[in-house]
Amino acid sequence: MSLGKTVRLRAEDAFTQARRRAFVQRIWHYITRRPEDELLSFEQVRDKLSIRGQHYVGLRSIPVDKIVGSVGRYQ
Repeated sequence: MSLGKTVRLRAEDAFTQARRRAFVQRIWHYITRRPEDELLSFEQVRDKLSIRGQHYVGLRSIPVDKIVGSVGRYQ
């Protein structure tokens, strides 16, 4: 078996396990009537962190593949 196939099989297995865990969690939340985990908005996180020492550093170019976050998309 080639290395590429091995990596692909491991990735597929990890994905299947993650989906199975998510499914079981959804059932558990339904049975226990607990809400599912929800993402917090950026503003909620910022308020809870009490960020200090911020300063403006100007405009910077950021490669698109380095951009992550959920501002405005947390729901």
